[in-house]
Amino acid sequence: MRRGLLELVIPGALVIGLCLWCCHDLLPLDFLHGLGDQHAAMEPQYRVHCLDWGTLSVPMEINAAGFVAGVEKCGRTGYMVPVTSEAAYRSMPEVCSGQNVRSISVNDAGRVVLTTDSRPREMDERQVYLLTPEKGEVCSLDLERAGVYFSGYAISDSGVIVGASLKKREQTTWRAAAYDPASGFVQLDSVASCAFDINARGQVVGCAEAKGGQVARLWERDPDGAWLSVDLTEPLPPTTRAAAINDDGLVVGWIGAKRAFKWDAQRGLQMLPPPPECSVCRATAVNNHGQIVGIAVKDDGSIGITWQDGRPVELNDLIDPHSPYRIWQAHAINDAGAVACTAWCSEFREAVVLVPLDS
Repeated sequence: MRRGLLELVIPGALVIGLCLWCCHDLLPLDFLHGLGDQHAAMEPQYRVHCLDWGTLSVPMEINAAGFVAGVEKCGRTGYMVPVTSEAAYRSMPEVCSGQNVRSISVNDAGRVVLTTDSRPREMDERQVYLLTPEKGEVCSLDLERAGVYFSGYAISDSGVIVGASLKKREQTTWRAAAYDPASGFVQLDSVASCAFDINARGQVVGCAEAKGGQVARLWERDPDGAWLSVDLTEPLPPTTRAAAINDDGLVVGWIGAKRAFKWDAQRGLQMLPPPPECSVCRATAVNNHGQIVGIAVKDDGSIGITWQDGRPVELNDLIDPHSPYRIWQAHAINDAGAVACTAWCSEFREAVVLVPLDS
């Protein structure tokens, strides 16, 4: 029986191959490519713009105008110091001289918030600075009057800063918190937690301790103004977090530090597939068009990724294959589709922005 099948299959394969060779000019290129390399190079979709911040720099946020805020390592102290893509903000490193930057964010109004400390182990040295471009000044939040320690991680377009706070002499665990210039500080939770992003509707996302591990959590106000929490995942091993939320309420993040997810109120939790051969996959940012970017880890290191039509795509496959840059991590994306990344160029790691070719 096996011999009879071979006698049919081999001539049939020869006939098909002869037909393809004779008719190759008539067949669609996509069909022929599909018969060959399944990983053929994609057409470039981005050009790489280097921010010239120097080595060991990280772009942490990009706003709608393409203004990028991030950090770079100071050679003299080893501290991370603030840096931006706008010359008007060059005074920030001087204001924060001798202090280590813990986080930095910029909103669409160009307001920059950052948290620093001069001695990372001592909370009394921590400062939160807010730069307001319309006033051209950097000011420090009055944490002493509020009686709290505070770390800010994100700022909304209305100027609300979210992060984590600790009430002096009252609490031993940090809790998700928000600072509104009009009403002051408010803690969003009663357990150990931290907020990482806020959208235009005032919805806040982050993580919180729960029985058995951590949960990705969303906080929002009820009609009476009280803060309510919604758990987006089951209690899972650390580190589980909701990292970003867009204005439509689409949340992205990761579970157990290894699996990327997205969540919305209509469809609930949905896992994002990782690229092949990746042991770690995280969704780090989402814009208002639902474009998601993140980080994946292969045996030979990290890669920046995005998802297109539900499939993971390496950002390195979307730039000129002859580019000297190899995208290492994707940190943020704005509504124009520009992606703030770290990339390797030869032996140096630099901050870059991927600019869509159709923009």
